[in-house]
Amino acid sequence: MLTIDGKPYIDLDDHLPLDALPHIDVIKGAIADSYDLITANTWQQNCLQNEEPYNCTWFAEEKTAKTKKEFFELELKNDLVAPYWILNLTENHDRIVYDSLDCPDEKWDQITLKDIPDSWAPMLKWIDDLTCFVKRGRICALLTRPGLAPQFHRDTGIPGHLKNIKPHREEFIWFNITKDKSFVILDEEDNNKIIPITSQSAFFNHSQLHGADHSPAYWQVSFNIEGSFTEEFRKQIGVDHIERYHYENVS
Repeated sequence: MLTIDGKPYIDLDDHLPLDALPHIDVIKGAIADSYDLITANTWQQNCLQNEEPYNCTWFAEEKTAKTKKEFFELELKNDLVAPYWILNLTENHDRIVYDSLDCPDEKWDQITLKDIPDSWAPMLKWIDDLTCFVKRGRICALLTRPGLAPQFHRDTGIPGHLKNIKPHREEFIWFNITKDKSFVILDEEDNNKIIPITSQSAFFNHSQLHGADHSPAYWQVSFNIEGSFTEEFRKQIGVDHIERYHYENVS
C-alpha cells in the first residue's frame, strides 16, 4: 500500500489544536448557512471494496447537472447517488491539491476565500491560527450522506499497480467533527483489507483508496485543509526525511 514512513496514515491528534475547534453546533450552523455553496456531487471515481464502480453520479452520462434540482433528477431517474456533498470554502484553485515542491508561489497566492456567511468566523479563526502550513490551499468540508453503502475513492492518481503512481509532495490535514464518522484506508496489496483511521485527524497518501466502510443514518462531517507543510511540522510528524510520498514497499 501507499504508506508514509511505513505507516498507513500519520496520526495528527497530538499536533493540531483540536480541543480549540469551535463547537460542533457552530460548525454545522455555518454549513447550513452555506447551503447554496454546496455541490451535490463528488469529483472522484468511487468504487465498492472489490473496486467495482459505485453507482455514483460521477459515472452519469448526463454531466450537465449543476443545481441540486438537476442532481436530484439525475439520481432519481438513473438510480444513482453522490456519496459526498462538497462545500469548498475557497476558490481559484485549478486542482484539489497542489504539489508543495512543484507548485509556484503565485498558484498558492491566487487561492482566496469565497464569499461565505459570517457564521464561519470562528472556524476561520481556528484555521488562520494553524501553524502547520507555509502555504495554504483549498479548504473543503466533506459532507457524507446518511445510510450509504461502503464506498471508496482515490483523490489523485489512477488505478493500477501502486508503484506506478507518481511520487508527489501533496500535503493536507484531514479531521472530522462528528466523532463516530467511519473513515478507512484499503490495503490494495492485501485483498483491499480495511484499515480504520482511529484518530480524529490524519495525513495519508491520498492516492491510496480510502473512504467509509459504513455510514450512520445521519450526516457526517469532516474537513480537508490542503497546503504546503512547514519543515518544522514535517519534522514533528516524522516525515521530514521524505522528499516525495511514494510506493515504499520496495524490497
